[in-house]
Amino acid sequence: NAYNMAIDMDSKLINAWCGRASAYEGMGRKRRALKANEEALKIDSENIDAWKQKARLLQDINQLDEAIKAYEKVIMQNPQDPDSFVSKALVFQQYTVGNFKGSVDTYEKALDTIGNKNSFRKLLVFLGFAYSDMSDLEGSGIWYKKAIECF
Repeated sequence: NAYNMAIDMDSKLINAWCGRASAYEGMGRKRRALKANEEALKIDSENIDAWKQKARLLQDINQLDEAIKAYEKVIMQNPQDPDSFVSKALVFQQYTVGNFKGSVDTYEKALDTIGNKNSFRKLLVFLGFAYSDMSDLEGSGIWYKKAIECF
C-alpha cells in the first residue's frame, strides 16, 4: 500500500508510520498498529497525534495502565485539550471496573486547567456522568447544574 511504499522510500516519515498504524487499526489488527505507532514515536517522541493514537490503541488492547500513561503524556503536552482528559477519565470509568475516583480526579484536574467555556461545560457534564455512575445523584445534580449555569 501507499504507506509501505512511503516507508520504503524514507523510513523517517512519521506520517507514513502513523498512517500505517491507522490502516492496521482499521483492519482490527491493533497490535500491529501499535508496533507501527511505536516506530513513529521513535522518530518523534513528542508527536502528540502519535501519542493520542498510542493511548487509544493501548486502550483497545486492554493495556489500561499504559493507556492512562499515554493519555497523561498527551495532557502534559496540551493541557487545554478537554478530549484527552475525557479519554483518560473514561479509561478509569469504563475500562478499569469502575474506578470512579480516578475518573473524578481526572475531570477535576481538567477543570483546573481548561480555560475554554464550551470545553469547561463539557467537562462538568462528564463529571456529572461520573457521579451518576457512582449512584451519587446529589453529586451528579450539582455538576449538571453547574454545566447549565455555563450557558
